[in-house]
Amino acid sequence: MRCDGKNSSHSNKDIDAVIFSLKAPAMGPDLTDKRWIVAKGILFSILALLAGIMQLAADLPVWQEVVLLCVCVWASCRFYYFLFHCLHAYVDPGMRSAGILDLLGKMWRRRG
Repeated sequence: MRCDGKNSSHSNKDIDAVIFSLKAPAMGPDLTDKRWIVAKGILFSILALLAGIMQLAADLPVWQEVVLLCVCVWASCRFYYFLFHCLHAYVDPGMRSAGILDLLGKMWRRRG
């Protein structure tokens, strides 16, 4: 039904078919190699550290500090997701942890 109470020539099925036929562009294959997944997580941590250090150390205009803060927060969130989801789901399903210190302790004991 249209807003004025009259029937439309298009049904809900037609509209649903058009909506579901739209596809997002392909982004490429998913990462499956554990080494590349870990490398990506390490790069997120480096990006967060660099953005945070640059924001604190450099005397920049306000808009650049805001951009660096956004990059730092985004990369930190991605690194946190990597630590507690990606490591468990894709790299080592047996590695569960209760927090960052617990995870670092397990990784330290595993290396030694």
